[in-house]
Amino acid sequence: MSFSTIIGQEQLKRRLGTSLAGDPGHAFLFTGPTGAGKTLVARAFGKALLCQTPSEAGACGQCVACRLFDEGVHPDWRSLVSKDGKGIRVEQVRTDIVADVSLYSQMGGRKVYLVDADHLNEQGQNALLKTIEEPPPHVCILMTASGPERLAGTIVSRMAHFPLARSTPEELRRILTGAGISEELPALPFLLRYARGIPGVALELATDTWFIQVREEVLDRMASVGEKDRAVLLTETYGFFNREKDHADTLLDVAGTYVRDLALVASGARETLLLNADRRGAILDLVRRNRYDIAQLDRAGAAVQHARRCLTLNTNFETTICSLLLQLRKELAHA
Repeated sequence: MSFSTIIGQEQLKRRLGTSLAGDPGHAFLFTGPTGAGKTLVARAFGKALLCQTPSEAGACGQCVACRLFDEGVHPDWRSLVSKDGKGIRVEQVRTDIVADVSLYSQMGGRKVYLVDADHLNEQGQNALLKTIEEPPPHVCILMTASGPERLAGTIVSRMAHFPLARSTPEELRRILTGAGISEELPALPFLLRYARGIPGVALELATDTWFIQVREEVLDRMASVGEKDRAVLLTETYGFFNREKDHADTLLDVAGTYVRDLALVASGARETLLLNADRRGAILDLVRRNRYDIAQLDRAGAAVQHARRCLTLNTNFETTICSLLLQLRKELAHA
């Protein structure tokens, strides 16, 4: 697992390589949203720290240490995660790290600890503080967190911070195809942008049959909302939203992307910016045939966002969705 196996994150990989070329230090914090690849990067760096012949490109992948790491049995590697999904207990910190760091490395090199800081409470952080402040020379502590604010300032100030960048659409494409996702997937162009640069989100959605199907249905209903009879909207179309009530935020997200695409076309923007590129022809036809103007589409987009806000405030679901559908019918009326 050299750094070359990590797609994207070029600046971060250069920084890590530079660290390996000199004195790496003892404490590293990797931050980014869920699914950004923090653990993947931290593990690659941890492997390089344990490698017997590392380079600026990371671990060699061939030495005994690398083979043991790949097999999950390296004696000087510890991964501290929540065992019940609720949090890392302070006893885990004291047993797995604080008491362990004073012991010599079994392979004569470094001892490396990976900590999921998003599940580390204040007590756990306090228990770890002295080790981070005064680590034994052979110890490296790697932490992952959604952001530095998840940790006490006294800890963050003693760590080298490596924030992960969001992946580009092309990087996401390479990640998805490398994971076995077909480039022929109709929704792929949409996923590459909808994932907002987060590989984990793109991978999850690309393999989620429900999401792929429900996106198609939302887009179909948005394409015809302007020509639907009022009664049909308030029964059949509302019924669809009601059946997927628990995922209303996702449905409104997709609906919002469709209105956004209509507005892009109406404004003369480049078609390559469309999120729903697999619906390009239908979107172009709809805008040209109905001569939508930007003001109409702005109101339609605002209506979707208003509905989202209302639902977060626990307003009546039926009232909110029916009002939205009627507003969309008005703004997206077919000529």
